[in-house]
Amino acid sequence: MLNKERINKFSYLILNYQSDRMTLNLIQNIRSFDDESQILVVENSKNNEFLKHNLSSQANIDLIETGRNLGYAGGNNAGLKYLSSKTGTDFVFVCNPDIRLTKLSIDKMKEVIIENENISLLGSQIHDSEGKVQPGAWDSRTLVQDLYGDFSTLRFIFSEKNKTRDPVSLPDLEKFEVISGAFFLARLKSLEKVNFFDERTFLFCEERILAKRLDLIQAERYILNTVNCLHQGSAIIKKNYSSRRHRHLLLLKSRLVYYKYYSNKINFLIYFLSTPFSFFEKVLIDLVTSVVGEFKK
Repeated sequence: MLNKERINKFSYLILNYQSDRMTLNLIQNIRSFDDESQILVVENSKNNEFLKHNLSSQANIDLIETGRNLGYAGGNNAGLKYLSSKTGTDFVFVCNPDIRLTKLSIDKMKEVIIENENISLLGSQIHDSEGKVQPGAWDSRTLVQDLYGDFSTLRFIFSEKNKTRDPVSLPDLEKFEVISGAFFLARLKSLEKVNFFDERTFLFCEERILAKRLDLIQAERYILNTVNCLHQGSAIIKKNYSSRRHRHLLLLKSRLVYYKYYSNKINFLIYFLSTPFSFFEKVLIDLVTSVVGEFKK
């Protein structure tokens, strides 16, 4: 059982960008079982009067604005640095607005990270609104896997059924290289030591780069298979970046950061040379989709 002093060392960080209602719903969700912990909302733009009005009267909730859309890494870094310098937070739940949490999961995650000082990041099982399992953690992808994944046609032709794991046979704690950025619990000092997320990325690859940084200080990452959260899954990204080619361009730029700074020159060159082809494929897919849509009208 966690004592009051320990409980006050936990905070929640919610990154908001054009998702005000989701953010307010998540805050209401958290407050339904935790009315003491600090919640920090990072507005990844400026002058959000709607959120200011709705949060101004609520206790233990801070709102900061970045001034412009800094993406996942830059926006979360603004919040993490705020918590690091201005609060007594030791542990932070990093949350996308489009998730839902339970008291049982939060309490269990708090207990596990306190009891295991070797854990720097702790994730959970993640399910969508239909109960389907989403990746909550994974091991780093190879260059071949990234190249294959960039081409929708290859994935369609050589598609394989997603392998599901029997939850009964899973260990309570399972070590992984990469923890999903949708929701995780972090030891703030570990993130401080690696200078948080790499802000050269935008919406993609932040988790795998953070894993590389944490490897430098031998900071371990685990998933707790006995708890879960509900996640709508890329709802915000698809809402704000509806074009397939726009989303893919952001992905390519972030992966180039990964291969340039966290891999080797040969891998970077190979990936760099492949990017025009996968982008052109997405342009063609968008064009065909648009033509078909007009034809059906």
